[in-house]
Amino acid sequence: MQLKKTKSNIINSVSEEVKIIFGIFEDQVRLVGGAVRNLLINKKVSDYDFATPLLPSEIVQILKKHNIQTISLAIKYGTIIAVVNKKNFEITTLRKDLDHKGRDCDVEFVDDYFVDASRRDFTINALYLDCNGIIYDFFNGIEDLKNSKLCFIGDANQRINEDYLRILRFFRFSCEYAQDLDYVGLEACVNNKNNLIKLSKERIRKEFLLMLDSKNYKKLIQILKIFNNEKITEEILSPSLDYNGLEKLFDLQNKINFTPDLLLKILIIFVENFQDQKPLNLDFLDKICATNYEKNRVKNIMNIASFIQNELTIFSLENEVKNSHENLVFKCKQIMIEYEPKILNDAIIFLIIKNNLTIKNLANIVEFCNNFHLPKFPLTGNDILSLNIHGSNVGKALNMAKKFWLENNFNCEKSQLINYLKKFNI
Repeated sequence: MQLKKTKSNIINSVSEEVKIIFGIFEDQVRLVGGAVRNLLINKKVSDYDFATPLLPSEIVQILKKHNIQTISLAIKYGTIIAVVNKKNFEITTLRKDLDHKGRDCDVEFVDDYFVDASRRDFTINALYLDCNGIIYDFFNGIEDLKNSKLCFIGDANQRINEDYLRILRFFRFSCEYAQDLDYVGLEACVNNKNNLIKLSKERIRKEFLLMLDSKNYKKLIQILKIFNNEKITEEILSPSLDYNGLEKLFDLQNKINFTPDLLLKILIIFVENFQDQKPLNLDFLDKICATNYEKNRVKNIMNIASFIQNELTIFSLENEVKNSHENLVFKCKQIMIEYEPKILNDAIIFLIIKNNLTIKNLANIVEFCNNFHLPKFPLTGNDILSLNIHGSNVGKALNMAKKFWLENNFNCEKSQLINYLKKFNI
């Protein structure tokens, strides 16, 4: 180990809350990890974490003296949360991790920054910044960051065996910060891949979705190919991930004006053979711990995609013939009576990618969906009840009225819709 100290002006870029904490603790705390890394490359900082030789009880005492609220949920690991201007900042006692049990471990508090740095995962995540703007670099992290390298600290296999989530973190951080994947690190990840099954679904979800949300599309595709070739996510996520579909999605993004959200990316890589008339396997939703909102949204997208494929025919999506386009617009309006435009957009894009369709109409469809504002439907349930229609027939009548309203391009007043329904014996 050869400690390198570098004077930096990045201290001027920290938030006001960080300056307050530095002002309270002075040289007794240092910023550590992702905040220092991202400040060095002018990348957005989402969390500011501090390290200190002070014991947790001493941290709490100092914060309370300055009337700062504290939260002690992870105090056994030495972490105290300071609440400054309603924002949370972790302040953690320097420590040595002992007797690893998956993610959990016993800890020994120390007063040595090198010992604390040695337990961390990657060189670029083991940088410390003090209140005077001095960066402390124990493992050549600054040089690795400059050279776009992601390297484990010390022995890669040992670091991974301390926490198997570091396999996914290696790929996630490589996607963001590395020009090429470190061979030693990659080999260690492949050799330990079978241990990923020991991780909780929640932890897998977090790391995988963070990686999938990367804007470094080329590197992301490269990593997904490795996942498939080396069967890294075979047991925890899926035997294969459709990186070709994701590549088509990114290509579409460059050609038309839309931004794919994370859920659409998930659908693209996990759902295969949509054109086959087989029940869809949505087991991946449980594997990624999908929320009820995500599950409902996926099902809605799939329902719309099936409707378009079965009712509208592929011809309408691939051609700019006037009648075909008008029919497509009509069907889009029909769908948007029940669903928001974004879901319709996602369903059409999903369908185009999974069926290898051309995109002659796609730009127009996306523009239409983004600019279309559905008028307020004139009728309510009470209006239907006033016609002496009850029970399940209320929904039937509303659907009939909506269809008539749509066919007349939404140019119907309430009285017209009521008179229309009076013609039927419902």
